[in-house]
Amino acid sequence: RKFVVYEEDDEETDKEPLKSKRKRSEPEAKEVNAEADAGKSHSNKDDIVNSQAQTLPLPETDLDPAILQPLNIAFPPQSSDLPILNSETDLDSIAEG
Repeated sequence: RKFVVYEEDDEETDKEPLKSKRKRSEPEAKEVNAEADAGKSHSNKDDIVNSQAQTLPLPETDLDPAILQPLNIAFPPQSSDLPILNSETDLDSIAEG
């Protein structure tokens, strides 16, 4: 026979086994107001659709197509528009235009 003596001490060590486990507290049931909750969706799919931006249809208006044309368009010059340069060309006269 073994005789085991347990001494009470307040100091905890890593070698001592746990004497009791903590129990998780159960969450309390919440009261639900049926009127306030009636319009809410409980689906993730509905939440995504509701959180996306909604675009409203534009009203139909009769616009003159002329005002929709871009203004001040400057097209780049074509190579045929450029003067022919050779070794005898006076660049100053070309620059003056």
